[in-house]
Amino acid sequence: MWRRASQALKAFQRGVKLQTIDQWWRWLLSSRLGLSIVLKRLLTVALLAGVFGLSSLLIMYFALRGRTVEVPNVVGKSEVDAEKELGEVGLRIRVISRTHSDKVPANTISDQSPASGTTVKTGQQVRVSLSLGAPTPTP
Repeated sequence: MWRRASQALKAFQRGVKLQTIDQWWRWLLSSRLGLSIVLKRLLTVALLAGVFGLSSLLIMYFALRGRTVEVPNVVGKSEVDAEKELGEVGLRIRVISRTHSDKVPANTISDQSPASGTTVKTGQQVRVSLSLGAPTPTP
């Protein structure tokens, strides 16, 4: 391609004027590059433009989608009840850990993130830790 650009510059310096797009195309296709390389480059540019456009649209969609809601307090509730309550406001639940706790009964949520009252967009995950109850003493 650089060789072709160099040839175009030399042709311009010799006084060969390529004034229309049609003349440029004919001159470009008459070179040793041939039609296949030109088409490959055009398809590559079109593909890259398409990927860029699609990714821009996806970013805008995810940035603007959904309404905002307040995260409800699900600490102390069962996993099923918490999933139901979060689902009503458009949020999802994700259990990230199961830990022993003296303060929280077994099979209830001991911690959540983001905290209750935090404003988030619908569709977001609320990460919770489930209690396994008090640890059993080892003899």
